Amino acid sequence: MPTESYLELSKNPIRFEALLNKFNNVFFDEANKQIFVVRSGGVMGVSVKGPDPDTNLNFRLEDHAPIISIKFSPDRHILAVQRSQTSVEFANYNGDGSLSAEYSQSCRKGSKMLGFIWTGPSYVAFITDNGVEPFQVLHERRSVKALKAITATADWFKWNADCNLAILSSGQGTQLQPISFKSGTATKLAKIELGTGRSAADRDVTLALLRGSPAVILLCHGLGGNNCAEVLVYQSPDSGSPMKISHFLRLGYSGKFLINVLDDLIIVHHQASKTSSLFDISLPGDGEGHHLPIATPKSFSPFELELPDKTYVCELYTPSWTVFQPNIIIDAKLGCLWYIELRLESLASHISDIETCVQVLRRRWGGKGVLLRVLHNVISENNPKAAKALEIAASLEPGCIPLEQDDIYKNVLSGLEPEPSLLVAYIRALARRKQQPQHQLSRLLVTTLVRRGKMSDLHQLIRHGAVADSKPLACLLLSLGNVHEGSTQLALDMLARLGAVSEIHEVLFGQDAVLAAAHLSPPPPPRKLLDAAKQDPTLFHALYRNHRSNIPQDHRLLFDKIYSKMFAMIILEDTRL
Repeated sequence: MPTESYLELSKNPIRFEALLNKFNNVFFDEANKQIFVVRSGGVMGVSVKGPDPDTNLNFRLEDHAPIISIKFSPDRHILAVQRSQTSVEFANYNGDGSLSAEYSQSCRKGSKMLGFIWTGPSYVAFITDNGVEPFQVLHERRSVKALKAITATADWFKWNADCNLAILSSGQGTQLQPISFKSGTATKLAKIELGTGRSAADRDVTLALLRGSPAVILLCHGLGGNNCAEVLVYQSPDSGSPMKISHFLRLGYSGKFLINVLDDLIIVHHQASKTSSLFDISLPGDGEGHHLPIATPKSFSPFELELPDKTYVCELYTPSWTVFQPNIIIDAKLGCLWYIELRLESLASHISDIETCVQVLRRRWGGKGVLLRVLHNVISENNPKAAKALEIAASLEPGCIPLEQDDIYKNVLSGLEPEPSLLVAYIRALARRKQQPQHQLSRLLVTTLVRRGKMSDLHQLIRHGAVADSKPLACLLLSLGNVHEGSTQLALDMLARLGAVSEIHEVLFGQDAVLAAAHLSPPPPPRKLLDAAKQDPTLFHALYRNHRSNIPQDHRLLFDKIYSKMFAMIILEDTRL
């Protein structure tokens, strides 16, 4: 079993000032993927870093009160700062490191703010214990306009900007209320009923985009066998329907977990064992929605941080790790933000079942090259599941990498002489896609079958249209006539179906079957018949006597000379008559 890890931390993490004293605070803006380091309430400066170094910022704030949350609008024109549970302060960012005069907005009287989110460049929503209060921020006027609010009880909430969805928890975590946002409009969706005996804590809920649809991922402790934790995935079966449990992920561990969703793979990190498990819910599982990890749980590859005076080997899976979607890990004490990276080559080597491996790779971004190499290897090794793996790879499904015939031929089959059954399985898969095999693929199949003497199989494939008639393929069958004589007849039958009469004439001439060519309808031109019969005086004589009058005058003299040399006495007698 390979020992190399299939997960690694990005080689160049975003470095920020570590959380080493009580005067500094670190915040993360999930929508803009930015780290805010606030020194002494902002008086000593605020530094903002994100994935694009050109958008890194530095500015100062007045220290009115401790900061609870701080975020830029999506276009980074407006800074919002929450310092209390009743209001948010706004300031226009001028682009030169300075902020304009502040303006503020309070939530409804009697409500307590749980947090706020930006739902558009100029739209913000306050999440309170009594519901959702959307606002439009008019930064040019330095004012805020209230929009239609939603009433809902909430203890805590989760927000994911990628799917424009918030989840509000109520009833001590027994009910989850989804709220969708479109700019300044908030819409209440059907509640998620967790089920009898289930409740959700803030730390155990992950909101993510999974296979193009919002998903609530709930970590449940002590539900699995041997008191192990399980992960429940809630998704809507169709647009407008409430979210329901669609998948169960069996972890085999208990303890503290963190969850990321990367490239539609659910990654569950286990602190105690320092390992991560990968789940792909697009696989069938056990048929009832239960899934095991697609590969043996592994730790991240070791990470070394280059410091000015030394190389520091980072401790992995520490209590100071925090994760954000889709693939972010932050260690505030170390001052690093990493992106999780998936090593597909290594992952493929850890998946023992080839069919599962193909299914996993064909759904991963950047998996095409690895998938083609895997297919080439299993075919060259005569893996008994190679035909099925190739058939799976050739099928078309939403969200899967499309492998065209050129991809398969050039990168998988070229240079090999695979089993005919494998090629037939692939061609049948193409037929289900309503595609005919290209010439290079048909050529490989025909050559393989002829060399192995499987003419009856080839005849059946051609008869049922699995291999399309074409002149190049007929020529290939003719060239293989010295390997198996039956291929010549297959070629002639194919040319006949194509109506390629002149090509049939040439084939028969090449076989010295001039008389057979003469009996075809339509027959070859007389000139060609006589030219092909020159080596057989008897046949030439018969054809000359029957077709001389049909030969153009300029060619007739030529054949008269040939005839006179063969039959001088006969031509002389004919002249006297």
